[in-house]
Amino acid sequence: MSLIVSLVKAQQTPRIIKATSATVDIKDGYVIQKGIWNLTPEAKPDVYHALSPALEREITFYTNIDSISFQAKPGQHYDFIVVLNGKDSCYTRIAMPAASAATTPDMISAERLAMDFVVFRKSLENEHAGLYRYKSKKVVDRLLDDCLLSINHPMTRLEFGKIIMQVISFIQDGHTAGNISSLLLKSYQAQGKLFPLYLYFTADKAFVRCNSANIFSAGTEILAINNQSIA
Repeated sequence: MSLIVSLVKAQQTPRIIKATSATVDIKDGYVIQKGIWNLTPEAKPDVYHALSPALEREITFYTNIDSISFQAKPGQHYDFIVVLNGKDSCYTRIAMPAASAATTPDMISAERLAMDFVVFRKSLENEHAGLYRYKSKKVVDRLLDDCLLSINHPMTRLEFGKIIMQVISFIQDGHTAGNISSLLLKSYQAQGKLFPLYLYFTADKAFVRCNSANIFSAGTEILAINNQSIA
């Protein structure tokens, strides 16, 4: 008589958290998404597709009373249950994108850029004496949150620099400035077309501060650019 032994791999019991509100916040790596998820007991499972790129990172779901985190890896999925109001089981899945080819040398991953933006934001909040002088904290925080959410795909240094410049411009502090690296700037000057004038604006008018080609003297008013009026 032969003995046949079957090995059955037991399914891992999904982890469980609780909620009394259907609205959930998600932190995907360094990107915080407020109120982006609504619990749906009817979906089995309800799938959250993680942001690109496919890099290992921590993903956390925050209910109004509980939270759960996973160290998520590319191509994997993670199941858990949210018990809503003590009775409805919401089967939820985090689906990570599959690993893909590395980004080109000119591109930087969203994860790394988001980390840099978080450092930039903390520096502003901790060190800038006039961060909320012209805009309320609520308005500034909203812009910073929106900018961080926009960093959800690989970017060039110039694309990321535009986001930083948007924040600096929004603060409206003439003593706060930023620029792309000198090496990158020289590369763009050699290969592409850059606006040759440095302008300043006052009373809805534009004036030359300085220019690299000595086309206009400082203080010259610019009335139009490419036949489009400044006014």
